[in-house]
Amino acid sequence: MNQLEFRPHASAMLVRFGFFLRAIARFFFSRIAVSEESIERAQNAAREGQILYVSRTCSSIDYLFFNHLLLKFALPLSVFANGINLSWFHGWAFAWRQCWGRLTGRLKPQLLADAFEEKLKNQEDAAFLFMKPDAEHSVGASVFERLIELQKRSEKPILLLPQTIIWRRDPAVSQIYGAFGELDTRGTLRKLWSFWRHYKEATVKIGEPIHLQRFLAEHEGLDEHVVARKLMRILLVHFSHEALSIRGPALKPAALLDREIIESPQFQADMRKAGCEEQLDEERALARSKRYLKEIGSAWSFDMVRFVAWLLDRLFRHVFQGVEFDEEGLGRVIEAAKQIRSAPLVLVPSHKSHTDYLVLSWAMLRNGFIPPHVAAGANLSFFPVGWLLRRGGAFFLRRSFVGIPLYKVVFKHYLWKLVKEGYPVEFFIEGGRSRTGKLLPPKLGMLSMLLEGIRRGEFADLQFVPINLSYERVIETGAYRRELLGGKKQAESVGGVVKASKVLRSRYGRIYIHFEAPVRLSDWLREQGNCDLREASDAEFRFKTTALGNTLMDRIAAAAVVTPSALVGTVLLSHSMRGLTGAQLRKRAGFWIALLQRRHMRLSRSLEHILSQQSNYVQESLQKSPEEGEVALGETLRPLLDEALLLLRRLIQTSAQGDLVIYSVSDKSRLEMDYYRNQLLGCLAGEALLATSIAALGQKSKRAKWMPDAVQLLRLMKNEFVYFEAQPYEKRVQALVEIWIEEGRGQLLGDGEILWKDSTFFERLRASVLHLLEGYSVALAAFSMLKERPLEKEAFLAQAHEQAEKMLKDGQIRCAEATSTAILKNALDAFASEGLVTLSSEMQGRKRVTRCALGSDFLNQKKAWKAALMRWRNVAEEEEEDEAPKMLKILQTGEVALPTGLFATVTSDTHLQVVEESRGEVKADQGQGGSPGGGAS
Repeated sequence: MNQLEFRPHASAMLVRFGFFLRAIARFFFSRIAVSEESIERAQNAAREGQILYVSRTCSSIDYLFFNHLLLKFALPLSVFANGINLSWFHGWAFAWRQCWGRLTGRLKPQLLADAFEEKLKNQEDAAFLFMKPDAEHSVGASVFERLIELQKRSEKPILLLPQTIIWRRDPAVSQIYGAFGELDTRGTLRKLWSFWRHYKEATVKIGEPIHLQRFLAEHEGLDEHVVARKLMRILLVHFSHEALSIRGPALKPAALLDREIIESPQFQADMRKAGCEEQLDEERALARSKRYLKEIGSAWSFDMVRFVAWLLDRLFRHVFQGVEFDEEGLGRVIEAAKQIRSAPLVLVPSHKSHTDYLVLSWAMLRNGFIPPHVAAGANLSFFPVGWLLRRGGAFFLRRSFVGIPLYKVVFKHYLWKLVKEGYPVEFFIEGGRSRTGKLLPPKLGMLSMLLEGIRRGEFADLQFVPINLSYERVIETGAYRRELLGGKKQAESVGGVVKASKVLRSRYGRIYIHFEAPVRLSDWLREQGNCDLREASDAEFRFKTTALGNTLMDRIAAAAVVTPSALVGTVLLSHSMRGLTGAQLRKRAGFWIALLQRRHMRLSRSLEHILSQQSNYVQESLQKSPEEGEVALGETLRPLLDEALLLLRRLIQTSAQGDLVIYSVSDKSRLEMDYYRNQLLGCLAGEALLATSIAALGQKSKRAKWMPDAVQLLRLMKNEFVYFEAQPYEKRVQALVEIWIEEGRGQLLGDGEILWKDSTFFERLRASVLHLLEGYSVALAAFSMLKERPLEKEAFLAQAHEQAEKMLKDGQIRCAEATSTAILKNALDAFASEGLVTLSSEMQGRKRVTRCALGSDFLNQKKAWKAALMRWRNVAEEEEEDEAPKMLKILQTGEVALPTGLFATVTSDTHLQVVEESRGEVKADQGQGGSPGGGAS
């Protein structure tokens, strides 16, 4: 018997490909990626029961591809498919017999339902069902009714396995395709053309199987015809959602979007109101609105996206070592995208570099997801960068909307229109790029606009996708260092793009993209107490917006990944020695990686892989002693640490002493290296700060002492780190203390006292945040400049930075990164919230100016904070006379030298006061009584 007796139908899949089909499969089909999850799903279904493969549209190319896929993974082959004829692929003899049979009437046509029932009677066989092949072979409820009858007579479960293949990813519908139907429907010439052009970007999905026995049990008692139609509807909805998650909604031309926005009654009303505020009549307001729309709007072109992706393939391959992509996380995003009609997607990534715009869109396109529309700063809209970004999906917004209410109205309605159309939208919730490597507090402007769209009924729900983007080496850290040292941010320009070409001469390691589970707004609001934004008061709306922003930042922080460069940066900056040998560096890296593993932090795939390979060796060493475990971990990581040292070699000084190589970081490079340490500190911030407080209090301390001290430090540093959990500081501190006691780092004594052990652990953690404590000490000292008069915030920060550099040279601080204007700014804001200084803002034209002044209780609070900071830094507190005696001494001697910027004023009973400050010398004048020192100037 030949194989045709086993595969008698003309549509039966081939058990073996001939030479021609093997060549096609090798050249085309083998390049089409199918996820392991899809294959595993099909294999599980085959083990569980009899498979009926289901696809939406009929195509011989699709059918042959699935034939190739099923053969490759040894899955059951289909013995029948409606609308398919593979006679000529089965061989000439079989094809002629088929033709002769039709001519002579021996092969009589069967009803589709009869054919399926006949072929599925053998419970070892599988079949293929195309839902919409053509009019002749159309699938009706009768086919599913026969399936239901067949399942009722069979003990073996039938599983309907939905399969989707999309060759062309372009969401746009051109005029030619629009005239001839959908892109992937049947049509031989068009299908061949689409296949030839787009097979490299084909996307294949195998969905969750529908277990027919369970489905019938869930709908027991319903008429079979009703159940059949429900089953059909579920499958069609599934295929529609799959296509939507891959292609996105149909793309409207930019001109059409603009016209629909302008013609919207809601926009017209808002435009007139904003026009009145700017004293514009309706005609001028409309003309200006159109100009704003042109300035803002995207000109999304899939051909341009595809071309840029092709360029980035080559650029990234040259510049980066690779991309570590969170496939499981993206799978959750794609599942969420199936609900894009009812809850549009909003991607919320962290912002480390200008390349973020490109990296995320490129990575998502290459992993089967349609690139989003991205909110970009108007500073990037210059030619040719703006022209390229606009066609890649960027829409632009100005840095400030102050004083231009009409612009705000236009931007809001454009954003709402994108969301209503179902286009995925991306914006950076931190606002600007992080210059420090740490996550920034959320900027709530764009988020507030999106929630306002919910409040006004523009759309019903949203899904926010937190994404953490990080790099092993960031391209812009040199520019960030200059800005943090007080330099002005350079405006983006064509010249800057040309200079950036030097990037091509360097290597920047790996890119890391990790996703957290999407946050569905309706579910989040329900967890918050089922708040309805449409009925919320303004105060409640602002509160919910802030809470959601913090939640999204928490999720982004939770998706952070620790890289080898972050380990190297942390080790090289967090010690008090002049340098570290290679062995010392590796051992300290082992300390940090052990701590990260105990806290279940995400490690880069490269770190996880090398640790898993040596897990037995590491575990044996850890059982001997923690110190030997750290050594084993460090030696295990040696290849990756050496790679990171090479990657960051520009920032690292090496010197040889005999056979030893000493690694150190110069003061000039510490601020740039701090960027990489901060990536790790973001994961362990709370623990490092608590360890600092414990180390400062000594070996024994009671809860009544360490709890308020730790809470005070955590509260002070709240602007430095995005803490993971939105819970009171006391609970966070208590939870960490309990963990440390469980690990043996502390022992409970009587009366709530704790004996702390392992001082090395606490000192290493304190060393990692010493630069922050020094920076806050600098800011505290710099507040003396405000005694004479308030200063603008920028002027204060500039002078505080100068004072920090002097203190670094004088040896009063030892960490060069403590001079960072970012730390000084955070310290200013933190001390303002504690009442030491006051910050007041006012508008000067369209610019908001903030002024700093001393608080009412500055002197008392300064003394207390200075003592606390010195204790946390483990620095002996200087003896300091009270301010009043110092001033009296000035008055008695007539003249005394003070540090630059320090100004003191006292009015005594004799009306003597300090009136002039010049070149660091303060002179005293005499009022009524004359100068005891002999003269006033």
